[in-house]
Amino acid sequence: MPYGDTTPCCKDDSINGTDPTLYRHMSVDLDKNIVYFCDRKGYLQGMYCYFNDRSVPTNLWTKLPHYIASVIGYSKTTGRTYFTYVRFKIP
Repeated sequence: MPYGDTTPCCKDDSINGTDPTLYRHMSVDLDKNIVYFCDRKGYLQGMYCYFNDRSVPTNLWTKLPHYIASVIGYSKTTGRTYFTYVRFKIP
């Protein structure tokens, strides 16, 4: 690469920590007392999301289906939590 050339030498696959859909994030359903949490696994691809029902005395985190890509958040207006999903190709 010649001196002063600003062409990148390689693809930047860095995860942007300010984008909540690509990094750790959470949402709380205040009406149902449920916490939703998503995080990346360093050695596996994609997001992994879990939920915890705080009204149950156990501290059990349950994995959401892998097609859940991220938690958008809870809407007090509708009383629902919204998610994004991943489309899988069917072979």
